[in-house]
Amino acid sequence: MFTPYEPPIEPLTGVWKEDKAKVIRLAEMPTKASRFLQHAHTVETLYNKGAPEALTSKGFPQRKGLSREVHGELYPLARFAGLHYQGSDDVWISWKNGNQSYDATVEDLRPGPQISSPYLEVTTLQDEEDAERIKELNVAGEVGFFSHELPEVADHRRRVRNLRGVLEKKSKIEYEPGTSLLVYTDEYRFRSSVWGGPSPRIDQPYDFGEVLEDLKQALVGFDAVFVFSKRAIYCRLSGGLVVLYDGD
Repeated sequence: MFTPYEPPIEPLTGVWKEDKAKVIRLAEMPTKASRFLQHAHTVETLYNKGAPEALTSKGFPQRKGLSREVHGELYPLARFAGLHYQGSDDVWISWKNGNQSYDATVEDLRPGPQISSPYLEVTTLQDEEDAERIKELNVAGEVGFFSHELPEVADHRRRVRNLRGVLEKKSKIEYEPGTSLLVYTDEYRFRSSVWGGPSPRIDQPYDFGEVLEDLKQALVGFDAVFVFSKRAIYCRLSGGLVVLYDGD
């Protein structure tokens, strides 16, 4: 039977300097995979309502303070919880604030043998170009894009380059044994239109998988590496093998 998500929110004072620690404690609360998307949304809502820096003068949300962690870690964890853990009630995820060598811990209580990494490290393929587009979107309400390629193709090529750079950087860091690296592509943040022809065919699993194949020797320190979007897991590196999924 479905029960609504009702996190135990401590009484808030309306003074962000006092309430910030309470919201962070809520964000770190162990949460079922089935409720993690609602959990992330709750944390974002409390931040946007309470933090004076959360919104622009026009009322648009900014990626500052706790909002960076919400969009860079909590929402990717929520998408992964739905895709990989299939929104299970028996998988508990705890986000961790701070500079430790992982972003979340996992307790997998599903029956039968499970192969779940106890630690999750989260990163995204967002870069300065994405940040500039968000600024433009907040001011103008739309984003202009000028390129000899279709926007989707140019963005995809950029994300493939970013994936290589991110993995090369992460491969040089020592993580806790039993850590999986989650790489969130976030390519659906901006809606684009194609005029005069069909949308381009982009093979995300193959292109991202090629990068994993090239760098798999450098990534042996991870239990697994997943590349995924809000809609699908594209590919996975584990046990020295790269597995491609169907994608979108």
